[in-house]
This record gives sequence, structure tokens and C-alpha cells, in this order.
Amino acid sequence: MTMAHLQVKVNPVDSRSPPNSPNVRSVESSALPPRARTLSNSGSFSPANSPRIARRHSRHRSMGSQIVVNKETNLKSLEKRLKHQIQQMGEKHPSVGGLWNCIGNWHFRTQNWTGAIHAYQQAVQCDPGEHLAAAYANLGTVYWSRGNIESAVQVLNQALASYELDLVAEGKTPEDSLPVANCYHQLGLCHALQNEAPKALKSLERALRIRQLHSQDTAVGRTLDAMGKVYLMQGDLELALTSHQEALNMLLRANADTLTTQMNIAAVHMGRRDYNSALLVYYQVLPKQKSAMKATKAVNMRDSAKAVYATLHSMARCFDQMNQRVDALRCRQEASALLEEAGLSETDAETISSG
Repeated sequence: MTMAHLQVKVNPVDSRSPPNSPNVRSVESSALPPRARTLSNSGSFSPANSPRIARRHSRHRSMGSQIVVNKETNLKSLEKRLKHQIQQMGEKHPSVGGLWNCIGNWHFRTQNWTGAIHAYQQAVQCDPGEHLAAAYANLGTVYWSRGNIESAVQVLNQALASYELDLVAEGKTPEDSLPVANCYHQLGLCHALQNEAPKALKSLERALRIRQLHSQDTAVGRTLDAMGKVYLMQGDLELALTSHQEALNMLLRANADTLTTQMNIAAVHMGRRDYNSALLVYYQVLPKQKSAMKATKAVNMRDSAKAVYATLHSMARCFDQMNQRVDALRCRQEASALLEEAGLSETDAETISSG
């Protein structure tokens, strides 16, 4: 099984980037400005290694990166501040880079991917400052969430290199930085999407260690869940099941959403041909999905309906394997009725059932 067959939830790398990210799909590759750092992100993090570089990097503070960008933020006001800052400090000043990063976040929130990519690219072309690592990380989030995995891997590694310089300047290590953990988590997902399981696990394990140190239960659960997907991709069903169950426990403790994790657990049970256990999970998930579908606005009902349909279709497959044809037929009939209610076509149904 490849990672492409598994549901992947996109989360921002940096906390200042928009929380609502799109599903994975492909877009045209955009040229990346050559701003990579020379300090390896895989080496030691001793401040003694590069004191001169670290001091120079920490000299500039990007006031723009401290701006909180939300749905109420006015793009025109950001652009006005940007124009003023360019006039006062020059187009490459770190404060200008911080404002470009905020503008990228605004475009991200409004799902203007072209605008977001352009703004983040402008940010990373500015002189080094505290905005730089976040801009690289945010650019990586856009790239990989839009299916441009190769570019995402490149800029996420550049984000890690920039975070390393920040940490060196402050006398800290990667274990002190949750943004570093977020980068490693996203990098692990990218490697998984490239079917590079060993690299994926290495990155996810680094993310897990840092998140555990900071007692981030929800984040730890998401990383364990991602590791379970990679184990499943490798065919190690026992490790996959263990990781997903540990993820479920962490998410329950944090009162976080568990639907995706439960579906992952059911998928592992299906792979183990433990159809009774899979059905138990599906019966737990289905009422939650139906409730979510009823509460969803009409514009998003199709996506919610697809999730319910996929569960009913999986349940039918379980019943087929158990020779319970009547129950399998009942699930398929309910799924077909759902398709009609949501206005989904047979093509939609075929796409879902083949996923």
C-alpha cells in the first residue's frame, strides 16, 4: 500500500500560518529563490560551531512576523504597511520579509495559493531575520499540500536550517523548538508521499521526541498516527495497529478529534482480515460522521457525504468477506441513497470505492 491511498490531514508547519489547509493535489512547480543555508540541519547544534553566523542572523528582528493574521485582517492594510516599510528600510530588510510572510498567511487563509506562494517567496528573498524560518516552513506547507512534494522537501529542509541558526543564536537545541518538530512532522509526511518509508519514519521519530518533551498530547497523537500510516505502507500491520492505538489514546486524553485515527485503525484491521474488529470501529465512527453531515452547511455536504459513503462501502466489504450478504446489501443500498441525497454521481462513487 502506498501513502497516496491513505488520507493525510494537512497542518501548518508554523503556528502563524493559517490553520485550514487544503487536501493534496498537484500544481505547477514554482521556482524557489536560492536562499538555502550552508549550516547542515543534520549536524550538532552547539553554539560554538558558528558564533559569527549566529550573531549576524540574530541581529535583525522582523517586526512583520509578529503580526497575527486572521480572517479579520485587512489585506490592504498589510500591503500599505509593506509599501511603507520598503520605502523606509528597503525591499530586502527583514521587517519587509516579515510582512511578506503575513501577506502569504492571509492568502493561505483565503485559499489563494498563487498569492501565498508569491508572498512566501518574496519573504525568503529578504535578508535573514526571525521571519525566514517561518516563511520557508509556510512555503513548504503550501507546496506539499498542493502536491508539489519535491519542492516542499527542499524548502522544509531550508526551514530546518534557518531554525537551527535561530537556536544556535539563542543557545538552544532542537528539543527546545516546537516549530522544528512541526517541520520534521511535515517532512515525514512528504517522504511518505514519495514512498520513502525509512526517511519518513526518521523525520517523524524526531518530531515525536520533541513533541513528547513538550507534552503536546494532540501533536504527539498526530505524529503517532502518521507513523502508523507509514508502518502500514511498509506492510507491518502490528506496528501500524500499535501506533494508531497509541495515537487514539493520546487524542482521547486531549479531547481532540479521533475520526481519522479510528478510520486508520479500521483500515489496519481490514489489512489483518480481522473484519469483526474493523466493523466494531466502523459502527463507532458512522454515527459521528452522520451527525457531522447533518450539521454541515449545504456547500460542504458533498464532502461529508463522501466520508459516510466510504465508511458504508468499507462495511459492505467486511460483510462480503464474512459471507453476510444481506448486511452487505443493506450497507450498499444506504450508500446509494446517500449519493442521491447529496447529488453525487456514479463517477464520484467509483472514485471513492477505488480509494
